Amino acid sequence: MTFLKIIQKYICEFILLCAVILLFTTRDTKIQHDKMIIADGLGYYSYLPAAFIYHDFSFSFFNPIYPKYYPPGYNPPTKNFINEFDGIKVNKYFPGVAILCLPFFLLAHFLSLLFGQTADGYSILYQYFIGLSAIFYCFLGLRYLKKILSKFDFSESIQTIAIASLFFGTNLLYQTVYYPSASHVYSFFLIAGLSYHLMMLFEDNGINRSKHLHYSMTFIAFVCITRPQNILILTLLPFFGATLPKIITIFQQAFANYKTWFHSIFTLIIVCIVPIIWYLQTGKLFFNPYHGEHYYFNNAHFFGALFSFRKGWLLFTPLMIVCLMGLFKLRNKMETLNVFLFFILIVFINSCWWSWTFGPTSFSQRAMVDFYIIPGILLAYFIRSIQTKTTFLYVIIVCISLLNILQSQQFRTGIIPGDVSSSETYFKNFFRIKPLAFYPIPKETIVNKQVNKNDYEKINFQNKDYKYVTNEHFSGNRSTFTCITNNFSASVKMPIPGFLLPNEYSKVRASALIKSRSTIGKCTMVLDFIKNGKSYSYNGFEIKNFIHTNNWEKVEFGLTLPENIKPIQDSMVIYFWDDKANDTTFIDDLQVEFITTNKNYELHP
Repeated sequence: MTFLKIIQKYICEFILLCAVILLFTTRDTKIQHDKMIIADGLGYYSYLPAAFIYHDFSFSFFNPIYPKYYPPGYNPPTKNFINEFDGIKVNKYFPGVAILCLPFFLLAHFLSLLFGQTADGYSILYQYFIGLSAIFYCFLGLRYLKKILSKFDFSESIQTIAIASLFFGTNLLYQTVYYPSASHVYSFFLIAGLSYHLMMLFEDNGINRSKHLHYSMTFIAFVCITRPQNILILTLLPFFGATLPKIITIFQQAFANYKTWFHSIFTLIIVCIVPIIWYLQTGKLFFNPYHGEHYYFNNAHFFGALFSFRKGWLLFTPLMIVCLMGLFKLRNKMETLNVFLFFILIVFINSCWWSWTFGPTSFSQRAMVDFYIIPGILLAYFIRSIQTKTTFLYVIIVCISLLNILQSQQFRTGIIPGDVSSSETYFKNFFRIKPLAFYPIPKETIVNKQVNKNDYEKINFQNKDYKYVTNEHFSGNRSTFTCITNNFSASVKMPIPGFLLPNEYSKVRASALIKSRSTIGKCTMVLDFIKNGKSYSYNGFEIKNFIHTNNWEKVEFGLTLPENIKPIQDSMVIYFWDDKANDTTFIDDLQVEFITTNKNYELHP
C-alpha cells in the first residue's frame, strides 16, 4: 500500500495526530493567558469539578481557584458564567459539554492524585485532558463525515480532500486546538453523528432501522442539552432523505417494538438532566438561564455576519465560498433549496444574537462550526463535479488552508484583533507572523479627535538633567532615549481635552518611532493619568516584542479614558522607561490622539 493510499484510508487518524502535535507544541498552560479551559468553556466545564470534587453547585469554589491559574478578569470570577436575575444565581451554560468531557476529566483527576499533582480541577493535567477531549470528538465527527461521504459513493481521494480541507481550512481547527472547552467542536460531533444516523434511518428498510432511530434519539437529546438552538438541524430532514410517508412508517414500526419505548425513556432522562441541575442550583425546574441576553430579530447583522471585516464568516473562512458552490451540484433542486434555506436560517439567527460577533474568543463565526458536516458534504459534491479542473481547485484549497492556519495562529497571539476589527486592521496584519503594536479604532466610529505631536525639538522637559541626542533621529535633529545609565526618557505632559468624557467612548491612542542598537530591554511606554497632582491611573505598554530590527519602527498603544478623570482639570504624562536596558533605545516623533467615538460598533441597540 502506497503512502498516499495510507493517508486516504486513515485521513481522520492523521488529522488526530496533527491536532495532538499542535496541542502540545503551541500551547503552554503555565502561561495564564494560554489555558485550555477559558471564557465560555469555564461555564461548560465547571459542572465537573462542582459535581466530583467540591460537591458545590453554587460554584463558590471557583472564586478562590480562579486567581491561581488565570489573569485578572471578572470580579468576582464567577461572573464568567453565573447569571444573576430575580434573586436567582445560575450557571447559564448547558451541561452537555461537561457530560461528554467526563471520561477525560476523570482520567485527569485520577492521574493528578496518582502522581501527586494538584487535584483541584484546573491544574495542568485537567487543562491538557480537556484539550485532548476536544480533539477526540473532532476526530469522531470527521469519522462520521467519512462514513457519510462513503455512503454517497465519493472516491477516497475526494473524501480525503474534503475532510482535510474542513479541518485545516476552516475555524474548526481553531475551535479544536485553541479553544477546546467551548461547545462548538462537541456540537460538530453531535450533529455529524445525528446526520449520519438520520440518513441511514430514512434509507434502511431492514432490521437496522430501529438501531439508527435509537442512535438518532440519543444524539438529539445530547444536542438539546449542549446547545439547544442546534435542534434546527432537523430542518434538513428532507436533505437526509425524510418524507412524510417514511416518517409515519418508521414511527409505526418503531413504537411497536418495546425496545423503542425503553430508549425513549432513556432519551427523556438525558434531556431531564438540565432541569435537574437547574433545580440543584436554584430550586426551580424551568426558566431561561440566559435571562438578559436576547436575540434581536429586528436588528439582524446578516451581511455583517457573512462579509464584514469585523467577523464575516465568508471573509475569515473563505473555504466556505468553495463549499457553498457545491449547493448547485446536489442530486436535485429540492435538496439544493432545503440546504440553501437552512444556511439562510442559521446565519440569520446567529446574526440576531445580541453578541453577533460572539466576542473576542470567536475566530470567524464560531457558531457555524457546529454545522460543518454540511459544508463538508457540499465540498465533496463540488470537487466531484469539476474533476477535469481539480488541480487548480486543489491549489486554491491548499492556499486557503495555509491562510487559515496562519490566521488561526495570528488570532491566538493577538495579531488579529478579537472583536473590533476593520479593513485597516485586516490588511495591516495580513501575513504578519510577529505582533504589530497597533491600537485599532475604526475610522467610521470617530466623532472628534485632537492630535498632539512632539518631535523632541522644541519642548520644555520635566527631566531637567535630560540631554538631547543629535546623532540619532527619525526626523529633525533630536530624539529622546533610554539607556543603561538613563532609565527614563523625557516626559511630556498634556491636559485632557474638554470634549472627552470618562466613558467607554473616549479613547487615548499614543504612537512613537523606536530604534534600538541591540536587543531591546524591558522598555515600556507609560501613560500616567494625573489627578490632583498625583498619579491616578498608571498604564504601561511593553514594546520589546514589537521591535525586531535596528531600524526605526512604529509602535502604537491605546486605552479607554479611565473612570473619574476630569477633562481640562486632569492631565496625562507620557514617557518611556527601561529598568533593564542593554543598550540605548531612541524615541522620536511622539503622537498622542484624544478621540471620542460613537456607537457604530455596538452589538445591539
